[in-house]
This record gives sequence, structure tokens and C-alpha cells, in this order.
Amino acid sequence: MQMHKAFIEDLVNRAANLLHEQGEAAFALLRDRTGPFLFMNTYVFVEDPDGTELMNAAMPYLEGKNLIGVTDLRARRSSAMKSPPP
Repeated sequence: MQMHKAFIEDLVNRAANLLHEQGEAAFALLRDRTGPFLFMNTYVFVEDPDGTELMNAAMPYLEGKNLIGVTDLRARRSSAMKSPPP
């Protein structure tokens, strides 16, 4: 089942607002398996501007690792490698 773009955008915006308000204290809610930020295979992750994974609800073993240059199984670059929109 593919998630609707508006659902994903809303999830990201709510997570960004929570991070803005609470900083790293928001990580607990973002990681909560019964919380509003994990739905089916959709989850939130947080990277710093240098590409280091600060929080990953689905793959906590990636936290603290720099993902610059990392690709997925389909050879797609990590979001840290993608250029921000103009």
C-alpha cells in the first residue's frame, strides 16, 4: 500500500514542529511504536546537515552513523545525499 503524499507531508511537518519545540526530547515520541509517527512501513528519521543519522525509529542501529554516500538496495542515495529543493 503506497502512502498518500499529503499524509507523508503532514507527518513530516508535525515531526518537524515537534523537533522545533522540544529538540532531542522529541526523539522519544518519534520512536514510540504506538505513537503517531510510525504507521505501517512509514516512519520518521532525523539527520543532521552533515548526514549523520540522529534518530531512526525503524533502524536505530543507524543512529550516530554518517550516511553520506550510502545507497539502498536499488542504488538510491540516502536523503543526506540529495540536494535540497531550490
